[in-house]
Amino acid sequence: RFLPGGPLAFLPLVDGRSSIVWSLPNAEAVTLLAAAEAEFLAALQEASGGVLGALRVTSPRAAFPLAMVRAHEYCRAGVVLVGDAAHCVHPLAGQGMNLGLADAVCLADTLGAACEAGEHVGDLRVLDRYVRARKGANLGMQLALDALDRLFRLDAWAMPIRKLGLAAVDELPAAKRMLMRRALGSPATRGQTH
Repeated sequence: RFLPGGPLAFLPLVDGRSSIVWSLPNAEAVTLLAAAEAEFLAALQEASGGVLGALRVTSPRAAFPLAMVRAHEYCRAGVVLVGDAAHCVHPLAGQGMNLGLADAVCLADTLGAACEAGEHVGDLRVLDRYVRARKGANLGMQLALDALDRLFRLDAWAMPIRKLGLAAVDELPAAKRMLMRRALGSPATRGQTH
């Protein structure tokens, strides 16, 4: 849910529970972290609009500042960064893990191709192929998520524009499929290594 203070996401876990990512201004986050469990649950229930029914907390609350971070260098000879070590994204769409998995697949493909070609897998020329395939895609997703976060933090005057944009995407199946493929990191968007 995109709320005035920031997005609220329920990310499903295998055991039926959800991990909650709730982006809030610092003062509100501090207040909710210090709140009694009943008060926190009431605020969460209201923010969620009750879409999942009655909620309960099963783990401690934690907070950390959100920042768009990316490494200037993804690799040096013999060393390569993947996932959150190379780039961090806003958690509003749950894309951090997808980007990390796409990095790992690309790196495995790159190293596999290098082995087949008799190249040393730690060579900078080999690792640069992974960097060329992933750095731009990761930056594109970082910028898109940052723009989306900023769009939904705009004042109430922007709500009709946001609704119009989301409705347009919903009504354009090709655009929706493209965004879904991009979010899932389909092979066409991961970049080719060879």
